Parts: sequence; structure tokens; C-alpha cells
Amino acid sequence: MAPWLLALLTAAWFGWMAHRQGRNIALWGVGGFAFGLVISTLVLGLGQARTIPFSDHERKVDQIEWTVAAVVLIAAVGWLLTASLHRHHVAVWRKFKPAADSTDLTSAESRPAAAAASKQTVGRTQS
Repeated sequence: MAPWLLALLTAAWFGWMAHRQGRNIALWGVGGFAFGLVISTLVLGLGQARTIPFSDHERKVDQIEWTVAAVVLIAAVGWLLTASLHRHHVAVWRKFKPAADSTDLTSAESRPAAAAASKQTVGRTQS
């Protein structure tokens, strides 16, 4: 039951992110559903195969632990897959990459004006 629930939640998350950016909701929703179902099934299946519970309590605790691991994995990889939709990576990149200095912008702004003035002068001498 848990993989299906996680798949539905992932589909809703991906669809909501696509809707916010004006992208195809159905495509992102189906992709999110498939992604959530595959990842949660793999994590929960491997977790179940890894442990041999001796009591019902231990089995439930193991299921909760592996469900949390599946949620964390879906959230981390899903965040990377939807990076084009939320663009938080651009803000992070701008913090690490300093913006151009104001002196560079000033000199870059003055160059086109000087080039335009020289073109006007050249154009007048030719006519």
C-alpha cells in the first residue's frame, strides 16, 4: 500500500510544480507517479529483504524506517528532477558565482555608446 500512496503523492507534487510553471501537468504527473512507484518499491522491497523481524512490533518499526528512507530518497532525487520547474538552483548558483563588478558594467555600457558615436562619424564622412 505504501508504494502506491508515495507514487500518488509524488505525482501530485510533480503535477503541482508543472502547473506553477505552466508546463504539461499530465506529463509531469505521470512521470512523478512512475518515479515514486519505482523508487518506493525498490527501497521498501530491499528493506524487507534485508531484515527478518522476530515480532510484529519489529516488523512495523522496520516498515516505518524504510518508508521514511523511501520518502527521503524520493524528495532528494525528485528535487533534482524538478529543478527546471522551481529554479532554486539558479539562486544557489548566483550566491556562489559573484555578479559582475559595477566597474565592468560601467565600462561595458560606455563601449556601445562610443562605438555608436564612431559609426555615426564614419557614416557622415562617407556620404
